Amino acid sequence: MFPYAHVQLGQVIASRYRVEEKLGEGGFGSVFRGTRLNDGAAIAMKCLDSELQRNAVASARFDREIEILRELTHPGVPRVLDVVESDAARLLIMEYVNGSSLAGHMARDAPFALHRALHIATQLLDALDAVHLAGVLHRDVKPDNVVVGPNDSVVLVDFGVAAWRDAARNADLTPAHTVMGTPRYAAPEQVGGDAVDARTDLFSVGVLFYEMLTGERPFPAVTAQGTAIADSTMPPTPFAAYRQDLPDALERIVLRALAIKPEERFQNCAAFRNELRGLAVLT
Repeated sequence: MFPYAHVQLGQVIASRYRVEEKLGEGGFGSVFRGTRLNDGAAIAMKCLDSELQRNAVASARFDREIEILRELTHPGVPRVLDVVESDAARLLIMEYVNGSSLAGHMARDAPFALHRALHIATQLLDALDAVHLAGVLHRDVKPDNVVVGPNDSVVLVDFGVAAWRDAARNADLTPAHTVMGTPRYAAPEQVGGDAVDARTDLFSVGVLFYEMLTGERPFPAVTAQGTAIADSTMPPTPFAAYRQDLPDALERIVLRALAIKPEERFQNCAAFRNELRGLAVLT
């Protein structure tokens, strides 16, 4: 049995790392803050929950997350530092990202000032661009998976449901018509279990950006099925319903990001980011 299935605070792992606190958990693992004993550096540690360690798909997805993160080298994505192995599972050691979730910032501060929303969104698109160029789809871009640090620096985290853009590399971990990600931030094709691509991630950025600017959801549905229906039948609520200080050009940008048909959205991160940067210069 994997010796770290029940990680305890204060536990020393592999004689190299000490567990300090639990940071959170998701569908495919738990994350802890730890200390690297040889130099005292803070690190993040992710391991599969004990009941998932015997699940072949969950274990393979965890291994794929490790493989994907090793391919990514960008300051907006956490670096892999180590993998602690046993016969049954792996513990992923990553750099610790100092900050708190964008979800927490939004709960306290939304709607954001325009310059702050632009600053965060353009950094997120920088990181996501590096992810896509490395041949990866994140598939779960949402405020909980964006860490905001000092000076509103941004790091995109949690690649637990990420996949390779080349479907042939994904084996059978995500069967056809399986919904991955978080419905509130998912594009219609993602909620419908259809094929996804980089434009699907960009739709999620559009939802997140809209929420930063308004403090509200662009679509009112609260369930996976309801989100799919709402996304397919009605446009987002206009910005003017919530605030009067946003330029019309910004609304056009956001509406394009939230287009129902992928071919009507921005086709890559650079196009979306450049539109936002152009607007930032004008404002």
